[in-house]
Amino acid sequence: MRVLFPPGMQRRFLEYTKRKSRMTWKEFRKSLRIGNHVNYRYEVCSLPYRVFTRAIRLAGISPRYANRFKFRLAKEANPNRRFLRLRRNTSLAELVGICLGDGHLRRGTLAIFGSKSDDTPYLVHHVAPLIRRVTGLNAHLNVNRPDENFLALYSTAASMALNRAGLPFGNKIANRARFPR
Repeated sequence: MRVLFPPGMQRRFLEYTKRKSRMTWKEFRKSLRIGNHVNYRYEVCSLPYRVFTRAIRLAGISPRYANRFKFRLAKEANPNRRFLRLRRNTSLAELVGICLGDGHLRRGTLAIFGSKSDDTPYLVHHVAPLIRRVTGLNAHLNVNRPDENFLALYSTAASMALNRAGLPFGNKIANRARFPR
């Protein structure tokens, strides 16, 4: 279940509930049980219902009072997207190789890192279309540090499919990542 807001309202809702909770952003995210990399304030995606209910609980407001932010509840956009089947072809093999080299996979996220000065065109013009061909989803270019960019795909279905294809979650060295059969 997701909570959908009109444009700009999700940001206002989160800023209001954070202010009412009298916490720092770091404490607020920790209480909502979301990671530092997840920031729903930028309205890149809708708010999960569990995050919404935790936020109103922390702020001490009722769901009725939260109606002033004009939200509505919606089921997952496409329940069939929870399971993604990947075609075993050369594009998948290339993506797996890239992930084993410069990538990091965890539940819900695939990130591929590169130098800002050298690898940005490669990430944008080669890896992003490759991810689109393999998963059917769009990856986004983000800045990690002043000298590093990363291409991120935020999708549980895609990360689970890549894990089923043979890529381990987490630390590749500790998990002894190898090319899958």
